[in-house]
Amino acid sequence: MFEPMATGLDTAGIRFDFARQVAAHSGCVNATAFSRDGRLLASSGDDGRVLVHHVADLLSGTGEPSVAMRGSLSHCANVFHAEFDPAGERILTGALDGSVAVHEVAGGLGADRVMPGHGDRVHTNAVHAVCWVDIISSGASWAKAPGRLFASGSADGTIGLFDTREGWDCRPAERIATGSPVHGMAAHPSMPWYLAAATKDAGLMVFDLRMTLGPGRLLPSGGWDAMRPSLFDAALAEGGMQQQRVDPAARVGRAP
Repeated sequence: MFEPMATGLDTAGIRFDFARQVAAHSGCVNATAFSRDGRLLASSGDDGRVLVHHVADLLSGTGEPSVAMRGSLSHCANVFHAEFDPAGERILTGALDGSVAVHEVAGGLGADRVMPGHGDRVHTNAVHAVCWVDIISSGASWAKAPGRLFASGSADGTIGLFDTREGWDCRPAERIATGSPVHGMAAHPSMPWYLAAATKDAGLMVFDLRMTLGPGRLLPSGGWDAMRPSLFDAALAEGGMQQQRVDPAARVGRAP
């Protein structure tokens, strides 16, 4: 099934000799993501393509793995991030050209949906992170629609919040200014209205997407202080967020 391959690691690394190299992309592969049920594996790369593979074919070792979908011309540059929606029906991607796309897995080639925020791009710089969320604020109200709402984080220092139900030519419902390039994002698994963002200069930022007084409320977060990491115990709850400073030399975790 898996054959030995030369890893090129020196004695300082952990050597894993059995792997399968999949010749699918024509350039660097930047991101991979499994669907929640484990049946599909998505990959995206510098060739601007998004490929979806059947995991069973990858594991069986019988011939080349089949590709369920090959990304169309949604992105004109390197695709940095890919993520399945909870149902495994759509893949969200972000790219170097500032664009964000939603790919319909069942539709195959040509079923991609580009989300322009202004002009031809959502952001004015590369999109390094995308994330499905359950709730976003919109003016004086908020919307809840799992699998239809998502966020995009960019090197331009903004996070775009989208509702794909708002027509094919979807624009951001809200935009959060972080003041720093966004490198990664994650939604809380059981309370997905909390969105965490990793930024270059502002450290860790956590937003409550239910807030109606603006596109998002910045909650207490940890960052770098006096040339050493400052760790905070963040207790996310319905009533808000409580913060307690934790000595980084002592432990990392929730306060009792």
